[in-house]
Amino acid sequence: MTNPRIEMFRQAIEQDPTNELAHFSLANELLEAEYHEDALLHYQKALEAKPDWIAVLIGIGKCHLEMGNTDQAKGPLTEAKTLILRGSDHELLPEVEELLGEVGA
Repeated sequence: MTNPRIEMFRQAIEQDPTNELAHFSLANELLEAEYHEDALLHYQKALEAKPDWIAVLIGIGKCHLEMGNTDQAKGPLTEAKTLILRGSDHELLPEVEELLGEVGA
């Protein structure tokens, strides 16, 4: 069965391959559907457009964790934590700290 949200975001990317929000949204749907490698590709596209996008860095970390790549998860999760601590919005900090705990960082 096809996921209509995945198809919707794929179509949005076909219309505008530079749409970082569509790449991010598609990556989230792919992560949820456990298509981790595909999700990583789209998170990377979103990160290319906005290198300090904390939610994307967290998504990349989650993908690596789900794939068993704990060493590869540390970098983006550590970067996300650094960006959170530099800013004034610490809402995502507990999630990032929990994920970092899973990778032993």
